[in-house]
Amino acid sequence: NIAGGDVDGSRVPYFLFFMCASLCWSYMSSTISATSHTFLSNAGIMGKVYYPRLVSPISTMFSNLIQFGIQFAIFLIFWIVYCCMGYIQITPWLLMLPITLIQMMLISTGLGLICSAFTTKYRDLTMLIGFALSLLAYLSPVSYGFLTVADKFPAWLQNIYMLNPFTNIVLTFKYAMFGEGVFHFGWYALSWGFTLIFLLLGILLFNKTERTFMDTI
Repeated sequence: NIAGGDVDGSRVPYFLFFMCASLCWSYMSSTISATSHTFLSNAGIMGKVYYPRLVSPISTMFSNLIQFGIQFAIFLIFWIVYCCMGYIQITPWLLMLPITLIQMMLISTGLGLICSAFTTKYRDLTMLIGFALSLLAYLSPVSYGFLTVADKFPAWLQNIYMLNPFTNIVLTFKYAMFGEGVFHFGWYALSWGFTLIFLLLGILLFNKTERTFMDTI
């Protein structure tokens, strides 16, 4: 209600618009949260049996796809209905969906790995991560459309807003599903740059932490 039900100028019903963005955000936030607890959750087995430690966050990344798949199947039912009613036009942009899903997996795992490197030493950080994810949901176009931001903020503030890689992932996910909305190739390419940086940094920090994490847990 606060956002005014903005759907970025498309004909898609607001509940479906919100459901699509929520589906995307739910996977990323749950993966970041679960991955950030990797060392704390698996300390028992990691301290007794040696195996490549990256297996744990990677398994989290893929196991969360099960929940995502169930939610996506429910969303797909409504999506098909509104396609038949003419509210949604199927376009080639739908082919962007697998690419965007891969990006969701990589960026959430990368950020989760970065967080896991710090939560082993600073356990109170786990509560801050949950709060930060809730705040980040409001700083991304999940419950509102990008045009809400474009109409109320100057261009320079919009550019800062678009630097948030989650903004471009959510916008692209919705654009792929609905074939209309907001999409900017330059900003989306930049979000991929952030994704790869987070993933690389996460792997480096994770590998460094795994050598000494048993001394700090």
